[in-house]
Amino acid sequence: MKRCLIIVLLAMVAMISSGAFAGDSSEPKIGVLDLSMVLQNSPQMEKSANKLEATFKPRQEKIERLMKSVKDDEAKLKRDITILTKSDADKLKDKVANDQRRLRRMQEDYMADARNAQKEAMDDVMKQVNALVQKIADTGHFDLILQKNAVAYASKRIDISQDVIREMKNKK
Repeated sequence: MKRCLIIVLLAMVAMISSGAFAGDSSEPKIGVLDLSMVLQNSPQMEKSANKLEATFKPRQEKIERLMKSVKDDEAKLKRDITILTKSDADKLKDKVANDQRRLRRMQEDYMADARNAQKEAMDDVMKQVNALVQKIADTGHFDLILQKNAVAYASKRIDISQDVIREMKNKK
């Protein structure tokens, strides 16, 4: 992160000294974007989160039901081991072991699918954010826009985060 900041700053110094901004006589216009604030306040992120929750809730409930069933069977086995026949105890042990394996597999699949879906949703939102940042940079004649977390200090005067949030809400 520090290395990236140094590279950006060196690039800016090189551009300024080489006259890259000489097209207009004013100083280079720099903006800062607080990406985490934009994402927290974007209706697109909220919509994506709600969609993901609705998509994965049935699977989550199925996993929770299986967890409860395994827990109940384990408790039954522990409680009734002395009164169950060897055959019934073995069947219950096998059932618990099979259900535990199935549960682990379901959890792993669920986590992998949820991660992939979250990544896809985030990629879609980030494409929108990047397009809006580009639009704001073009219309506002910005020469450089940095992410706030890559800057040691940035004045609120150059923060374009609220502009991006406003555009995202308009784009809904």
